[in-house]
Amino acid sequence: MDDTTRSAALDRLELLAGDWESEARFSFAPEPVRGRDTFTWELGREFLALRAGTDHPDAPSALCLHSVDEDGDGSAFVQH
Repeated sequence: MDDTTRSAALDRLELLAGDWESEARFSFAPEPVRGRDTFTWELGREFLALRAGTDHPDAPSALCLHSVDEDGDGSAFVQH
């Protein structure tokens, strides 16, 4: 994939960048669990990182990296 296609694909993720409030439901909690998600660009804008967490001690935290599927045409993304 060329740099122009890759850059255009990553531009489509820009709307996610920033801080978000989230809500999740778990079998161990009778009420929804409120959380915080933060999306930031990393490594020279090669990856969009998601850091997610809650204040509930049993709820998982997450660190995910999003990027363009290098085997595709710029229309698909991968999450690590």
